[in-house]
Amino acid sequence: MTFRHQLRRAFALATPAVLAQIALMAMGVVDTAMVGRLGATPLAAVALGAAMFYLPAVFFMGLLMGLDPIVAQRFGAGDRRGCRDAFVIGQRLALWLFVPLSATIFGLAWCLPALGLPREVVPGARVYMQINALGSVGFLLFVVCRGYVQSLGHTRPLLIAALLGNVVNFVGNYLVLFGPWGLPRLGVLGCALTTVIARLTMMFVIWAVARLLDRRDVATDELRRAPERSAALMLARQLLALGWPIGTQMIAELGLFSAMAVAAGRIGASAVAAHQIALHLAALTYTAAAGIGMAGGVLVGHAVGALDRGRARHAAAAAMTLVVGLMSCSATVFALFPALLVGVFTKHAEVLRSGVQLLRIAAVLQLADGVQAVAVGCLRGAGDTAWPMRAHLLASLAVGLPVALLFAFSLGWGVGGLWWGATIGLALSALILCARLWSGRWWNVRSVPVVPVKC
Repeated sequence: MTFRHQLRRAFALATPAVLAQIALMAMGVVDTAMVGRLGATPLAAVALGAAMFYLPAVFFMGLLMGLDPIVAQRFGAGDRRGCRDAFVIGQRLALWLFVPLSATIFGLAWCLPALGLPREVVPGARVYMQINALGSVGFLLFVVCRGYVQSLGHTRPLLIAALLGNVVNFVGNYLVLFGPWGLPRLGVLGCALTTVIARLTMMFVIWAVARLLDRRDVATDELRRAPERSAALMLARQLLALGWPIGTQMIAELGLFSAMAVAAGRIGASAVAAHQIALHLAALTYTAAAGIGMAGGVLVGHAVGALDRGRARHAAAAAMTLVVGLMSCSATVFALFPALLVGVFTKHAEVLRSGVQLLRIAAVLQLADGVQAVAVGCLRGAGDTAWPMRAHLLASLAVGLPVALLFAFSLGWGVGGLWWGATIGLALSALILCARLWSGRWWNVRSVPVVPVKC
């Protein structure tokens, strides 16, 4: 396939994936906006509870994302039954992982007082975490179902599920937070329940789509046959071997920005506010870049499964072309209109000044952030998940964070120094990952996830 053809395919896959990612991000924004009307304490409880929930959840999510390259490569190899077997094992793993994930979240919930948080915030945050822990089975199964469907080359159902989840989340929040028609106002508890219900709704939508695809593409007698024990164990080992580096990498990314937020708190309240505003805007563009990386990973996985090295290179180049165009546009907007963008969030003079400074730094960061996100996605599609983990551990934690702290405190650059350090770390990560991607050495690991299942 030519580069132009792969570019069209990448655009067709990436557009719904990007919109779905933004829609998923919007659910958190809606929660913040609606709970914020109840007061500062409920808002702080939900914000803290969500942050503490995702701290362990992203690692378990990464574990299950090892399914994506397995399915994509087996689909490219024409092994449709093998794709379904991997999906079955992924669902079983999600159910098994529910126990340690929920136990970890419950443990963190009871450790909240040790963090020195305001007394009035702890009960609400604990309730939010506990409800989400009990409903985390829906979160884990959604990760598996989403990975399966998108790896088969279908991203529109993800957008439909995310939009439906937003509707359920908004309506549910309205009912339980504001109590129309005499309904009880459940506050933080209601917000947590609504979040769980919205996730379950999205999971069932994607699961139904997965079942329809299986019924269309897999013979009925094959659908009824479960993988043999030896094949199931082999698949589980492959999935976890590919998934744990993804989870570790995601923890490294989260750790960098969490540490930056703590460091910004030591600088002052205005620094924290400016940091959060710039982070929200940069996260929006990163979410879009991650959607493109997701599409690139699917196309690379299909090509690797078909043993078509040239097509895999074209797919990676197409995804990279899309993200460079997108992030160049966002960088231009950040550089030219920082005051206008920051002004949407605040009118406080000091926060506005710091926010403008950070958004201009974010304009420099955009290209590196987008390129590394797509390189990560393409390498994952090839089954090379270890290199992105190593790159992020080195670039984010070993280089980016120390440099950020050096610039912010030793050199006295303040919160801007934190962002320059993060920019250097992400640029280094982008260079390492691009070198790995264009070297073609990932081709040597292509056979890891593509082992046929014998049933």
